[in-house]
Amino acid sequence: MKALSLLLLVLSLHSADFCDPDLRKEGDPRFPYEMRGDRCEGLYRSEKSSRGSFLVASLTSVTDGLQVARGASAEISWRGNKTDDIHLRAYSLARHIYFQMDTMVKGGRYRWPMDSAAAWGLTRGTIGVIAELSQPPGASEQTALYLPVAIGGGSAESATYTLTILPAVELTEVFLTVIPILPNGQLGKPLQKAKPLEYGYYPAERSVAIPLGRLEAGLHYVEVSAQLAPGGSGSTAFRIRIPGKGE
Repeated sequence: MKALSLLLLVLSLHSADFCDPDLRKEGDPRFPYEMRGDRCEGLYRSEKSSRGSFLVASLTSVTDGLQVARGASAEISWRGNKTDDIHLRAYSLARHIYFQMDTMVKGGRYRWPMDSAAAWGLTRGTIGVIAELSQPPGASEQTALYLPVAIGGGSAESATYTLTILPAVELTEVFLTVIPILPNGQLGKPLQKAKPLEYGYYPAERSVAIPLGRLEAGLHYVEVSAQLAPGGSGSTAFRIRIPGKGE
């Protein structure tokens, strides 16, 4: 029975398709973005990426243990309900390397083989990872819900977290809003309200690390907005869930 269950699990993983259909249609022929075992992974053509003015590319607590080398694997972990379906995505933060990995997992942990990332010159500082809680079919549309991840075997429990965005165009300023979500679903007192980062220079395709500071357990509403150098503005809003002790 155990052997049969394992066989069914392997077959289901190999029949699944976790690829972003828009990216797969425009895969780079050198190493096309396509299913590879239990994940979709590869390069895509940059001009075909429609992500707006900037991308939310990473939400992490720990990355110190990440080793990017052929034959190595990155252990990615998050805390929360181990039965939740998590859409795990990894992005290249390196300029002119348009690489992405997508998979669907549960259980609080995933081992990602580093061979492909290493082959294309990615390093610990040029990989972003985001874990998004999947909503069940038919659920009312809400802002995305992200869980902070630890990469490299560290603990996902942390007093501080780092959010990383990747601009598609040059930005002149970036603003951060963080507001706790109360148990009744209402927004509480803002921890930060449209606070400018004041980094001074935000070139296109260079990642911007945003310290979120100390966050208490629970849900938080986050909004990142930016003034674009070519003119106009862009923004994105989402929720993050900070785990409590014992999760």
